[in-house]
Amino acid sequence: SNGSTLGIIRPIGIFNNDLFTVEHTLDSYLVLYRINSNGIKTVIGNVSTYGSTSTVTNIKIIYTQFGLIVLNDKNELFVYTVGTSTGSNTVASSLQQITVPENYVPQDICTIDNYLMIACTSGRVYYLEPNEWVFTDDNASGDDSGNTDSALNYFTAESLPDGLVSIQNLRGQLYLFGQLSTEVWQITGDSDSPFAKAIGLDLMKGAIDRRAVCLYDNTIIWIGQDSVVYRVDNVPERVSTYNIEAQIKASTTYNCWSYTLRGHLFLVIDLDNVTYQYDAATKTWSTLKSYNNIKFNYTGYQDLNDVLLYTGTSRSIVKFDVNTYQDVGNNIECEVTGIVQTNAPLPLFNLSLTTSQSSATSYNISWRNAYDTSYSNPRIINMTRQDMMSNSMFMVGQAVQPYKEFSIINTDNVDINIIDL
Repeated sequence: SNGSTLGIIRPIGIFNNDLFTVEHTLDSYLVLYRINSNGIKTVIGNVSTYGSTSTVTNIKIIYTQFGLIVLNDKNELFVYTVGTSTGSNTVASSLQQITVPENYVPQDICTIDNYLMIACTSGRVYYLEPNEWVFTDDNASGDDSGNTDSALNYFTAESLPDGLVSIQNLRGQLYLFGQLSTEVWQITGDSDSPFAKAIGLDLMKGAIDRRAVCLYDNTIIWIGQDSVVYRVDNVPERVSTYNIEAQIKASTTYNCWSYTLRGHLFLVIDLDNVTYQYDAATKTWSTLKSYNNIKFNYTGYQDLNDVLLYTGTSRSIVKFDVNTYQDVGNNIECEVTGIVQTNAPLPLFNLSLTTSQSSATSYNISWRNAYDTSYSNPRIINMTRQDMMSNSMFMVGQAVQPYKEFSIINTDNVDINIIDL
């Protein structure tokens, strides 16, 4: 039906490891669904107090052992608590809204040691203790519409008055990303004051957007206000290139997520007009595209064994499948490009391609100079089924200042590995 899937999560260890989705149907509220192992889908309830016909983005879903938390695009918080049973006293799972004090706007959420952390734009961070994940009846009728049975506690980021953009838990430490700086907070073990600022660990780089911060490769990757992609280290480590930074600077939207495929961990950065991905193993960047599109149409979620994909224009969920050669009904086109840089005209007497392929196939190779808007007519290199096979073309012109770009394209139903050009 009409609408869109906005988020996916599988809480491990609670709710029978069922899959949850947040979906938006036209002229309706945001709705939380639960899907069990048999594929039966159940409506849990609304996770917004508003209806909307516009495209909804910026949904975040997390969980602790006490329940599931949804932060929607209007900065509203909802929790779906785990049911409990103590003796004859049974409390069913319930979906309710958490509100923070007036004038404070929830910007981002994370969990640490089963604390629910709520970062507000003002710099204040509220937290809900694990043993406070209990909802009580407000009246004798059994109405569970109230808030938590005790008030939220808080602390305040203090280095710079730059507001909070995101909060992340990295290996038991809280990273509070502001616009200009990042603070690190730690758990103290003191029940009266459970969090304290880590001295000397501030990073003097902030984040540009909540969706531009992503846990990745046992660290955190984020996009700074300067459009640079950084990795958390003793000092912020730059991992982007000048070209990617120029594309980020020109974009008005940012969405970072990660997935694992064939042993490679990829970071995906989706921008207005291009989708980049970064390979943790090779430390190289590439582009990711959907069929007949300039960018990738989906956002991904790394499930237990699969990479589930959803889009803001459909309620369908698809997945990456290394054993298929079609992209939702269309043949997959694999395109790899590379650059030859030169300060002076450089004759290219031969061009040698090294590949592996599961069966015989053909590769179309074309090129363009820096000032060209289109590639040349392709020339074909045929390869038989073999590992590490090289074949060459001769007299392919010259590279002129400052570079020549080469494109390799394959559209056959074959498993390929492009190794070297």
